[in-house]
Amino acid sequence: MIVLNTMYERLIDLDEKSMPMPGLASKWTVSSDGLVYTFHLRQGVKFHNGRELTAEDVVYSYNRLMDPKTKYPFSPQVQNIKEVKALDKYTAQITLKARRSPSWFICPIPTERMPSFQGRSGEAGGHPDPPRRDRAL
Repeated sequence: MIVLNTMYERLIDLDEKSMPMPGLASKWTVSSDGLVYTFHLRQGVKFHNGRELTAEDVVYSYNRLMDPKTKYPFSPQVQNIKEVKALDKYTAQITLKARRSPSWFICPIPTERMPSFQGRSGEAGGHPDPPRRDRAL
């Protein structure tokens, strides 16, 4: 898992105290029933080829992981996802089948479509005192 953490980014990361903090998502909201997660992506995130990350990339990545043909080795992390859609260029929405722990989006996503980027900080959705951190990868 340590190797994945240095190669791939997550929608939401964890700080030193295991509290959620921004990753690829600069902020996020959760519906009152705990089934719908809306992620507002950090703008300006680039893939290694210079193309900007969009919500369509998040949709593609999660759909690929959920496809049994890909034989994703961590499939239990995504088996509770009902639907992933792009609401606009920088907003992705993930709907779950049942309410559960949000650990499914904290795990790194090992696909070639999820980028790495240098230097990040921002506000965490719903975190009372948003942690800030810059990390060069």
